[in-house]
Amino acid sequence: MTKKRRVILVLLLSVLVVALSYGTLRPSAVHEFPVPFHAEIETVHSENSFTYKHTGINRLYLLQARLWGWKKVDSMGSLQVFEKDGKKVDVITFQDGFDIGASIEE
Repeated sequence: MTKKRRVILVLLLSVLVVALSYGTLRPSAVHEFPVPFHAEIETVHSENSFTYKHTGINRLYLLQARLWGWKKVDSMGSLQVFEKDGKKVDVITFQDGFDIGASIEE
């Protein structure tokens, strides 16, 4: 296989993985920020703050959130702040889950 064909194959496989993964998210109750489809709500803190039981957040998840229009605007340790259409969401990750809440800055 030539180098050009390998590059094309890798690009096609990458697009396929992203396309398949894009459908694995669903909107949350917090500004419709995407959460993994199989993430379960563990604790409801308020109408705009939830703890989800899941294996955390990885780079593919962040790419999918970007495809949904969310841009990471800040991070500090396990806290990441995302923004879309003037709405901000705080995401705090930990070993077996993550918290999502409307940003206090709003």
